[in-house]
Order: sequence, then C-alpha cells, then structure tokens
Amino acid sequence: MNIRSSASWVIGIVAFIYLIADIVLANNDLNIAVDVVLCVIAFMALCYYSVRAAVAVWTGSQAYVDYLIVAIALGWMSQSGQAGLRAIARLSGFDRTFTDSEIFGILKLMSIVAALMHILPRGAANGQVPKSNRTVIVGGLIFAIVAAVTVVTVHPDPKPLIEMMPMWSRDTFRTGSNLPPGAPPA
Repeated sequence: MNIRSSASWVIGIVAFIYLIADIVLANNDLNIAVDVVLCVIAFMALCYYSVRAAVAVWTGSQAYVDYLIVAIALGWMSQSGQAGLRAIARLSGFDRTFTDSEIFGILKLMSIVAALMHILPRGAANGQVPKSNRTVIVGGLIFAIVAAVTVVTVHPDPKPLIEMMPMWSRDTFRTGSNLPPGAPPA
C-alpha cells in the first residue's frame, strides 16, 4: 500500500463518518465531537514521537531529522491542546473568561515554533533547500507580524462574510434548529 492509497482510504473513512455524524448532530455538537477525536488522535501521535523528540532535545542533536521530529511532537502537542480547549470552550457556551485565557496563546505559540523547526535545518526539504532557511524564516515572520498588526489595527468585521457563506457550509440538516432558548448556536 502506497501513500496515495493509504491517504485515500483514511480520507474516505473519515469523510464518511463525518457526513453521517453531520446528519445526526447539531453543528456545535459535531464540532465538539471532532475536537475530542482530534485531541485524542493528536495525543496519540504525540506519544509516538515524544520519546525520540525528548532524546533529540536532551542530547542537543543537530540532525535535520531530529529537528523535524521535535517539530512534529510540538505540533501534535499544540493540536491536541487546542482541540481540547475548543471543545471545552464550546461546552461552556464560549465563556469569554475561558476563551480569552493565555493558555490558548501558549498552545498556538507551540504551533509557530513547530512550523519554524520544520524549516530551520538546511536540507530538510528534498535534501536541498536553495536559499538560506533563515531568510525564509525571517521573511515569513515579518509577513506574519505585519498581517497580525494589520488585523488587530483594522479589526475587520467578518459578520457580512459569514452571512454570505454558502448554504452547504451551514447546518444543512437543521439539526441545531431545535435548541432550547439560550443555548449556544449550532
């Protein structure tokens, strides 16, 4: 079995389960379920890579494959934590005290570090990277910071765009239409 057939099977099975769950569950509940599954699966991947990543950090390895393994472990730790926190946020009705807490930021920063660790070592992609990876990292960070400052400064209102969302991206089966008064939207 090659990567294409493995990916096809996994995508097919996951998409089928998601579509069945989408028919039965309100969108809020579906998102909670997906985040719980993601939290567990990401934690499983983290467990798989964590020992090797810890050894690489402990020994101060310079092998590019160890940079990637540490990045993978950090990325899955971040994904698992963020998914768990999103599920808690939805279950709490998006309580601002919880959703504005610093713990979300810490987990997001792990993803940033993981991404940088993926491109930091020379020769990490296809055995040869044509430019210095530091140039790519600095350019990417500058672009990301400018984008973040722009969004925070302008603070665009996404509501008109959300209202223009195509029907298929909403709760197509109206599973959340029978929510009790005061419940969070589906």
